[in-house]
Amino acid sequence: MSTSSKKRILVVGTGGLAREFCAWFDDEIEVVGCSADQADDRLAAQLPGRRYDNSVTPDQAGTDQCVVAVGKPKDKRHLHAVLRQAGWQFPTFIHRSAIVAPNVEMAEGVVISPGVVIGTNVTIAALAYLNFQVGVGHDARIGRYVQVNPGAQLGGAVQIGDGALLGSNSALLQGAVMGENATLGLGAVCLTRVRAGETLVG
Repeated sequence: MSTSSKKRILVVGTGGLAREFCAWFDDEIEVVGCSADQADDRLAAQLPGRRYDNSVTPDQAGTDQCVVAVGKPKDKRHLHAVLRQAGWQFPTFIHRSAIVAPNVEMAEGVVISPGVVIGTNVTIAALAYLNFQVGVGHDARIGRYVQVNPGAQLGGAVQIGDGALLGSNSALLQGAVMGENATLGLGAVCLTRVRAGETLVG
């Protein structure tokens, strides 16, 4: 894809998630820069474009399109409010290797990474980020700002509340429920429920 036809994007974040996003979507985006309140200079140096803090405006960046590539749901929630107030827009990205059923509904700012498989009649709310090799069963409901880390598997008809975090290789049994701001730890298996604000490990 020529540079002129690529989508000009500000990447919010300078860590691993931001660097992965830039690499995976390189053929369809032109990164004008990255922003963070406290950028890790070593990591930010590996990202293209200018460095900004999170007060950057669309006029300063030369585009109103941004992606929030940070892993903590609490930070995503805060950034969404701040950036929207400043006039930013949040496009959705679906990697070409992902398999997504035709009747999946996605809100603004969703990122679907390489190798993700999403079943039928799934709803994904704003700024949810599904990392690589995630599986999502039929009729699942994924809330706003949810972070699903690599290899996690979501059974059919699961419900995940706003701000939840699923660790790498974790699993939700069909019909299981995660409350708002709940955490499912690395490799953990949830058979029924993780209550709001709670963390389940093992």
